Amino acid sequence: MRRMLLVAAIALAAGCAQMKPDLDDYTKSSASYIGDRYTASLKEIVVPVEAFGSVKNMHIALTAAIETDKVLAGISDDVYQIIDHSESRIAAAVVAAASGNISMSSKMDEKYAAIAQSAQKAFDANFSKWKNARDYRVAILVTSVYLTDPRPEPERSPF
Repeated sequence: MRRMLLVAAIALAAGCAQMKPDLDDYTKSSASYIGDRYTASLKEIVVPVEAFGSVKNMHIALTAAIETDKVLAGISDDVYQIIDHSESRIAAAVVAAASGNISMSSKMDEKYAAIAQSAQKAFDANFSKWKNARDYRVAILVTSVYLTDPRPEPERSPF
């Protein structure tokens, strides 16, 4: 026992033993902790809208940005499963928010904000039920919105 204490004291004095670094200092100085830690892309949502005097298809791309303050080997698969299981409710909320008339480009900013807010609210309703939700922050981001003309049905050949 005495020998073990002596070896431990010598190792500590020689600098062989290391104290646990302050996590806050590490996360602020490590480039791997800057930006979004994990992301998950959701399926594109296409909504017909009245825009600039005609019907257009509004294409909306969403991404889930996942953050955690805990030092983890990887993100829990449960987070990805909850995102996946929430996708239909998120899409329904986005369709409701995106539907309607867009008469001028300045209203597009309001539409983007309404889409983002409704997508986040739909996700949070499911995610908050998970017991480990407080360990993660998940932001549903609108990553792309653009309008296209609806494509007419292709003519079918009688042959």
